[in-house]
Amino acid sequence: MAGGSSLRILDECQFEVISTADHWKTTQKAISRSLGSTGYSAGTSSTASSRAVEWTLHWPEQDAWLGYNIEVKVVAV
Repeated sequence: MAGGSSLRILDECQFEVISTADHWKTTQKAISRSLGSTGYSAGTSSTASSRAVEWTLHWPEQDAWLGYNIEVKVVAV
């Protein structure tokens, strides 16, 4: 992913994205929004100085977690 850009995450159910760009020293939470019949969307972003963005998903209605973290490398453009 390009530094300073955002990444959209989609799912059928409402969810939260918990993300970090500094190895979990700080986190951001984004609550998904409805896209109507196509599901839900939330995003996470990187800064120009980020080397990676890592996130996991939480489905609050089911109190379920993804169970692992996803990492995307950030590259300078």
